[in-house]
Amino acid sequence: MDILSFRQQHLDSIVKIEEDSFDDGWSARMFLSSMADKTIIFNILALDDGGVAGYCLYRVIDDEAEILKIAVDKDRRRLGYGAKMLDDIISFCLKAGVKKIFLEAGINNTSALNLYKSFGFKKISIRKNYYRGQDAIVLEKTLK
Repeated sequence: MDILSFRQQHLDSIVKIEEDSFDDGWSARMFLSSMADKTIIFNILALDDGGVAGYCLYRVIDDEAEILKIAVDKDRRRLGYGAKMLDDIISFCLKAGVKKIFLEAGINNTSALNLYKSFGFKKISIRKNYYRGQDAIVLEKTLK
């Protein structure tokens, strides 16, 4: 299992994971257009058989980063894949001199919130009705 940069051959798998993970997820076109933004890092978690277990997109600008998307295939959740991707993001950010990482998660997404908290993310605010009527918790992690 390796973390690799996104390639177009992964797109169908990513869109399927996105549809299974988010009610208002991104389309294939949105994923492809994100590649035009040079501040976005788009990685996949590739399985030994070539399949995609998950993906993450994050943006680094100066000394801050924002996790835009992180999702795991529904059949592979709670097996440590999300933690592996999050660990990779944090490692990259440390090397890049990032001081703070931000993200939003649905207030009812307890599994994701527990994962982020286990990595030291702290709640800093609430965004009302951020996800189709559901509030989002804004989290921050300070790096040393």
